Parts: sequence; structure tokens; C-alpha cells
Amino acid sequence: YYLKNPISITPNWLLGFVEGDGTFFVSKRSGGRSYSLVFGLGQSITNLYLMEAIRDYFNNLPYLSNGLIEGMQTQVRPDKDAASFAYIYVQHRKDKTDGKQLDMIILNITRTDYLSKVFIPLFDSMDWHSKKYLDFQDWKVIFKIKEKGLHYLPEGKELINLILSQMNAKRLSTSKSKLVSREELLTKIEELLSLPSNYEIKEEGRIWVISENKYYRDKNSIAVILQNGDGNVIEKPFETLTACAQSLGKTRNLITRYMLKGEPLLINNKPV
Repeated sequence: YYLKNPISITPNWLLGFVEGDGTFFVSKRSGGRSYSLVFGLGQSITNLYLMEAIRDYFNNLPYLSNGLIEGMQTQVRPDKDAASFAYIYVQHRKDKTDGKQLDMIILNITRTDYLSKVFIPLFDSMDWHSKKYLDFQDWKVIFKIKEKGLHYLPEGKELINLILSQMNAKRLSTSKSKLVSREELLTKIEELLSLPSNYEIKEEGRIWVISENKYYRDKNSIAVILQNGDGNVIEKPFETLTACAQSLGKTRNLITRYMLKGEPLLINNKPV
């Protein structure tokens, strides 16, 4: 059927599908000190062809600027042919009713740079029509808290746990979770996000967690600052070598070689 009737995915069709079957969730790691943001979408294995089409649609989205989807200006993603940000896999489940095995196709997106530059701008630019919008908004707040390193602070952890206690099925009136007023939650969010960043970029490019009084331990988190010959910053600091390489349309290994050897990196035939 699908071979005879190719799937044509549009932004608004995708939004409707996400509002029905999408999930915005946060997984905790390292004893609750690390939070990983995930977007998920699940379907029966009979919809494999559809899920492959949605995955390919996500993986070929360009960077989006402010404005509406239709007719908005876009920037070609320099890395879109180099990696798949949305991926699918088969998950074996048991039906809660009859106990029979049910194979599901799960689509996940976890890459922070993709979520920030592609996924979030896409869904920010459209009009939502369900409570799923609140989950998206709360999920974005946790993303912003992590961006500033505020999840290391006691008040940051407390707020994240409070937000998670209100999201997804816990938001429903049938949930036994204690609900707080939306106004109270938004006030707490505004107060926390008004705090300065908990990260400091050291001269060698490593990220220092101020409240922890130590470096961020992820070996891939090396901040990179691009400067011109006069020492002026060309772009804001990149959080990783990979992000810098993607912006320049070069490989991470090439950037690393420049850094180790002290060779000049050329952009438009000019050293930076």
C-alpha cells in the first residue's frame, strides 16, 4: 500500500501525530545527578514504513529561524548527511490485557544540539491543540535548566522533580500525584532561570561547574571559542568540539588536529 501511496509528511501533520502519540520525558542517571532529555514516538511494528518516513523527515530538517514554518527562512544543516539524530528500534512488549507479545517500533531523539537547533524551533513555531503542549513546555524548561547547569543546585533538582511530578500521565485528573497550580510552578521556573549560569568556561576550554567546584566530567565537553586575528569572538562558545566542527562544516578530528598542533584554522581563507 505504501509503495503505491508514498507518505507525504508536513509539519502540521507531524504535530498532530506527536500530540496523539508523542512523549516528552526525562531519564535520570548517576543517582539523580544527571538528566537526559528524550523525545519518543511509538507505533505497532505494522507501521514500520510510516516510522521510517518520520525518522527520515526529522533527519533531513534544516536549522530553523524564528517565524512560521511555511515560507520561513532556513539554514542548511551542515551535518544532516553525516549523522542520524532520530533513530528507530524494535521493542518487545507484553499486552497488559492478554499477555501476548507485542512488537513496537520506537523512535527516539536524544542529541542535545539537534533538540536545541532543529527540534525545539520546529515545534515552537506551530499552534498546538492539546495538553501535550504543556508537556512540551515543561520539557523545554528542564532543557534550559540543564543548559545553564542549574540542575546541580539543590533548588534546580527540586524544581526538576516538581516539574516531572506534573508531566504526562501525572497531569491527568485521574492521577494520584499531587498537582500544584500552574501559576505557582511558572513563578518557581522564572525565579530559577533568572539565576546566572552555573558553568564557567576556563582558558583551556574546559567547562567548570561552579557549584560543584570541579570540571564537568564529560570528556567530550570541551568549549571552543572562535576568534579572529584581532582577538574578537566570531561566534558564541561551542559546548563541544563536535558542535564547532558541525558549524564549520569540518570534522571533529580536523578541529582537534588544529588545536593540538597550533596550526591556523582557515575560514574564507582567513585564519581564526
